[in-house]
Amino acid sequence: MTIEINKDTEKLLSRIAKNAKIIIYGTAEAAIYLKNVIEEKRKDIKLLSFVNTYETGDIDGIPVIRPGSLPEIAKDVDVAIIASVYFADTMKFILLICGIKKYLKITPKILDISFKTKPSNMPDELVRKAQQVFDILDSDKDRDLYKMALDYRTHNDMISLPEYHKKTNKHYVLEYPQKHYFEFIKKSKIKTVLDIGAYDCTHSLLFLAKFPNIKKVYAFEPMYDTFKKDFLDELVIANKDKIENVKKAVWDKEETLEFQQHKFETCSKLVEVAAPNKDTVNVVKVQTISIDKFAQQHPDMKVDYIKMDVEGAEQNALKGGIKTIQKDRPQLAISIYHTPQDFVEIPLYLHKNLKNYVFKLGHYCPNAAETVLYCIPAEIM
Repeated sequence: MTIEINKDTEKLLSRIAKNAKIIIYGTAEAAIYLKNVIEEKRKDIKLLSFVNTYETGDIDGIPVIRPGSLPEIAKDVDVAIIASVYFADTMKFILLICGIKKYLKITPKILDISFKTKPSNMPDELVRKAQQVFDILDSDKDRDLYKMALDYRTHNDMISLPEYHKKTNKHYVLEYPQKHYFEFIKKSKIKTVLDIGAYDCTHSLLFLAKFPNIKKVYAFEPMYDTFKKDFLDELVIANKDKIENVKKAVWDKEETLEFQQHKFETCSKLVEVAAPNKDTVNVVKVQTISIDKFAQQHPDMKVDYIKMDVEGAEQNALKGGIKTIQKDRPQLAISIYHTPQDFVEIPLYLHKNLKNYVFKLGHYCPNAAETVLYCIPAEIM
């Protein structure tokens, strides 16, 4: 079968010298697509290896190496192909410091082809239901962004979302922490925070820095002892009067559930919402708690802001906290990108159960990840 390529891919291939020895930085779909294109269209090119920050091994007999091994092969590499839009600047920097000065970067249009044959990951019924979300969003800008994310998920348009990200988050490393979970939030109104899915408490510490009237952050993370980083943990301990670690998973009730740890310690999630896969290295028992139960245990607490990123458990966590949310009317920053159902059902559920809230949308990644629904009480807008 002949592989389809577009003008951007043709241009990339034309810039690689005959008989060049190359590496591909990345191992995701775009990288595999480029490998296949090169094998079919440019048999003269020798692919030495893939490069991945976390993985080693091989792909179809081609070795996958870590960036730390690049200096050892730099003299043999004629050109590196950066097979990522998202991490391109970081990859470029790593290549340069490792002695590889010639590189080519893919474009979103190459991604368009590499993902083109993938089926939609959203059932038609869910896509139709997503149309209801447009009616609850605050502005045309929010609706346009939701449409881009919806089209991206249904694989009708693989271009507009990366282009949106390129325009609005030009300097990812600098702008991502400035916007993610903070965009649209009325910072001066916040005294008490529930950081649900706190990971290593990076955002818990950012909340202390960005919310001028902050008094308390409750950081919910059952795997905190695994994820914590010494230099951050020192800051958490230094601010122990304001940051309280709650080493439980947030769910719709109290019980003991299995939790899976990702092999690269980039995240963890409840087995209840995601069955263990090849990237799971450890499954442990964790205690869960609901927001409503936690509020009962802290009767003097008024919740002003909830950040929630719990790898697909958001719907259950929200259902277990809806009474507290209705009573305290906090600002919400809720991740809705983990599953197709989250992308549609979470906005509809919150709109149904919250009165006089304004619904905004943020997106912080050139693919389907990092879509955040902001829910702001109308009285403070």
